[in-house]
Amino acid sequence: MSSKPLCIGHRGFRRLFPENTLLSFTQARNAGCDIIETDVQLSKDEVVVICHDSKTGRVFSDDLNIYESTLEQLQTIRTNKEPHESMPTFKQLIAWFLKPENSKLKIMLDVKRSNNLKILDIILSDLLSFNPDREFWVPKIQFGLWDLNFYSYAIQNDLLKGFEIINISFSPKVSLKLLELSDKQDDGLKIKGVSLLHLSTWDNNLFSKNLKNDSFMKNFLIEQCDKKKLDLYFWTVNAKQDLICAINFPYVKGVITDNPDHLKELLDNYTDITIINTKDSKDSEESGESGKSGDSENEYLNLKLSQLQRLYPSNFSNLGIKRFIFYKWYNLTELCYLNNWMGLRLSKKLTVGVIFISVFKIFNIF
Repeated sequence: MSSKPLCIGHRGFRRLFPENTLLSFTQARNAGCDIIETDVQLSKDEVVVICHDSKTGRVFSDDLNIYESTLEQLQTIRTNKEPHESMPTFKQLIAWFLKPENSKLKIMLDVKRSNNLKILDIILSDLLSFNPDREFWVPKIQFGLWDLNFYSYAIQNDLLKGFEIINISFSPKVSLKLLELSDKQDDGLKIKGVSLLHLSTWDNNLFSKNLKNDSFMKNFLIEQCDKKKLDLYFWTVNAKQDLICAINFPYVKGVITDNPDHLKELLDNYTDITIINTKDSKDSEESGESGKSGDSENEYLNLKLSQLQRLYPSNFSNLGIKRFIFYKWYNLTELCYLNNWMGLRLSKKLTVGVIFISVFKIFNIF
């Protein structure tokens, strides 16, 4: 993998432009993004559209349920944010993507778990309607899948063979369920990467001074990213302090952000931390941290973690009480995912998952 992480525009250039619109994608490209991350939903008449939420009220002028609305209805609404853009279809996105000026980009699709499984079939059909050569699309489109249902469906129907399949996850513990299934597949259907909520990497044991393999996150990095060469992505990383941490994290392939201009500025001045001679080189020598090459176990990982210790010596204490409280909430969310409680219905319209998603939106994590 490249030593410089990739700049990935979250829903395009979300900070300044209406999210998930062709304008937002164009401005993300102009800001220097390598990949455009976007969300797909399926309308009532089975047209794939570009929208994060299943209901449109947060972003658009009218609150429609996408699954109960036709394309004609969906294309009458405009974004609340100026310049009041329309909701693109996936086919419109592909037409935009195929313009010569976008030839260096990739698209990362976030396939929402609330969708009908057949959305995968329709996405592939839409791609092939532009170019019937499947191999043309393989290096250009990344499929982000959240759970076993979509991944199992893709395997059973041989839909995504050769494509870069990425598991999007709140937690590496949840990802392991998909990775166990991935290990049993041929190379063409294996999961190639995991896109983690950045907060989930802040394992209290990860930055302990005596770097031992007793940190879940460290074990995940060793067993998955190092030994199995799994790519690591982070979402959604916006604050400068978090961006610096993310791009210096071990094995990171790309960072998803609402602020691609800020990330690009940091990346333009990025130097691979493994070749920096620091004033703490004595500490590195004592712990056997000499760089990515060498024969001591996990030298590269230990070096990167020791450098992050220097960047963030007090771990959570310098992130503020709001972040600390949210992290505790995250731990509870992870527990609910691991025990399949997210779908537990508390009332006719309220599930455990709805409560957690609402809190994540309040904190602008999505």
